[in-house]
Amino acid sequence: MTSRLACVAGDSSWLPPLSEEVARFNDSDAFLLQAAPEFEVYLVHQHQRGIGGADLVRLIRKRGPAGIIAVSASPREVFARMLDLGADMVVEQSLDRAQWEAAIAAVRRRLKPGEECWRLDAALRVLRAPGGREVPLSDAEWIIMDCLAEAGGEAVARQTLAERLWGPSAHGCMDNALQASVYRLRRRIEDAVPGRAPIQSVSRIGYRFAAAMEREAAPPPPPAPEPVLAPSVRHGARFTGEEGPALVFAHGYGCDQSTWGAIVPAFSWDHRTMSYDLAGHGKAAAGSYEAQGRHASLAGHAHDLLDLCDEAGLVKPVFVGHSVSAAIGVLAAAERPQYFGALVLVAPTPTYLNDGDYRGGFERQDLERMLAELDADPSRWARGMAPVIMGNPDRPQLGADLAASFCRLEPAIAQHFARVTFLSDIRARLREVRCPVLLLQCRDDPLAPEDAGRFMHEALPGSSLALLQATGHCPHLSAPHETVAAIRRFLAQRPAR
Repeated sequence: MTSRLACVAGDSSWLPPLSEEVARFNDSDAFLLQAAPEFEVYLVHQHQRGIGGADLVRLIRKRGPAGIIAVSASPREVFARMLDLGADMVVEQSLDRAQWEAAIAAVRRRLKPGEECWRLDAALRVLRAPGGREVPLSDAEWIIMDCLAEAGGEAVARQTLAERLWGPSAHGCMDNALQASVYRLRRRIEDAVPGRAPIQSVSRIGYRFAAAMEREAAPPPPPAPEPVLAPSVRHGARFTGEEGPALVFAHGYGCDQSTWGAIVPAFSWDHRTMSYDLAGHGKAAAGSYEAQGRHASLAGHAHDLLDLCDEAGLVKPVFVGHSVSAAIGVLAAAERPQYFGALVLVAPTPTYLNDGDYRGGFERQDLERMLAELDADPSRWARGMAPVIMGNPDRPQLGADLAASFCRLEPAIAQHFARVTFLSDIRARLREVRCPVLLLQCRDDPLAPEDAGRFMHEALPGSSLALLQATGHCPHLSAPHETVAAIRRFLAQRPAR
């Protein structure tokens, strides 16, 4: 990125040309969806389309120690609130170029590291914060901190950290396990020492320790532990965001976590997010799908989800599951009733089969015929079914992309998981769910009719049902902005923990 300065304002005509490049965003939604959180200084106008200026200042400050200048036509009215939310300076929008340059330079001076020093005590294996508070370190945490101390404030590459942790054979699939280890270390520091942990992510490189640190009498490092295929590695989990409530995203049949590509960035500013691939899908490890064992039913996938959340140390996560993963989320929440903070179920159905007064969408013989077509020619089935499932005939590329995703699934897994998915029935488990639930239902959904959503709404205590304007079965792909807005409204209405 060439620009270190970002301006977020509906109309930025008040900002004169400066001596450096300015990345301009005309509303907060565009900024949150498209911007990588790596600018040095932000100019945030009070009035925004989307999230207001005050809330945007709060979100940027939670991300890290970047400089923030709040801008207003009437700064007196917002002065105290903007400073309280994390702005470094509050100014009137009518400044001239020289005044803007001086304000930005003043904020940058604040960004220089302070003189207080952290100490890495090798004898006791602790990280000692300024003021004396101590954080005991495990072997893996010691190795991470020793690398960061050795770098003297510079970024340490992820591959370097992985090789120090797991030896020269460490490869790219260990990256997510490394992210989980650094996240747990950062949380332990934050729990022990008031304020923000100085471990920072460096985009596309690795991590740095953004404070002065000295090492004391380091003994030889312990032997590198043997690589273990942790749940995060097994399912190719990806983590974004470093603070805030945890959100976990799970995809539908035949897809992978990339289907959340237009959704996750909108939440990574103020949430810790995790997306992952179901066993047998996407970048999940080869051999992770156990057709005759763990994954003979959806319960095995629910246990995978719980293992992932346990490993990542997520506290009361909000689970966002699409289609079959909505059912997986219900089973996981029924297994551990107090575990999840909430469920967001996108295009859900408790069972696809019609049964008496319940209308799930398929008669048994029609469903068996569809599965037989899949067995006979998976590629042809994918090309025929994907556009129907997507349900947006005026946008054929969406259906084509979904068909391509189906075709990437190994045929034996595609056939087995289709039966597990389409023949499942979780109706009996719905009343065991104790957390708040949002049901996002689409119009003209060929797989999850409105009757299915209403059935779940009645069966899930305290649930909310939202009927989107989006059509088809994949609103996170066909209508991402509407999907994000619905989820954010639900999260905002939840009582504070």
